[in-house]
Amino acid sequence: TSGDILGMLNILLLNQPGKNLADSILYSDIHIDEGKVVTYGIGPSFTSLEPGKEYPYEGTIAENIMTYGLDRIIVADTFQSIKPIDWALFIPCNVNSYYAEPYFEDGILRTVLIFCSSRKGVFNEENSRSYSSLYSLFYEGLKLWRKTTLK
Repeated sequence: TSGDILGMLNILLLNQPGKNLADSILYSDIHIDEGKVVTYGIGPSFTSLEPGKEYPYEGTIAENIMTYGLDRIIVADTFQSIKPIDWALFIPCNVNSYYAEPYFEDGILRTVLIFCSSRKGVFNEENSRSYSSLYSLFYEGLKLWRKTTLK
């Protein structure tokens, strides 16, 4: 159920490294072959986001990562951004800065975790690296969730 994935995201949010920079997390389940991204969010920025909402792959952070071969995206101020996704999703949800990290399975982009803050300028190259360690724990639960939910 979507509650399982939201619970896992909440555990990440409550156990983030350092100074708890993120106040919300968005998980993007990437399906490049189907041209879609399915999102789940936790935290005050995403209370109105419907869990499991599908978006077209085109224009997403995932597409940016793949197109430009990025290992992460850090946006210090969404209001300074030219990315359509920032104006369509993040700014209306009161996300003023974020850090997005992609995760690949068998060479295919399957997950983007986006750590979000309602404050500007929160994430940088140095502090964002500490978030990478969270994925291995999340991935174990994610594999089980996919097996039981996405049959």
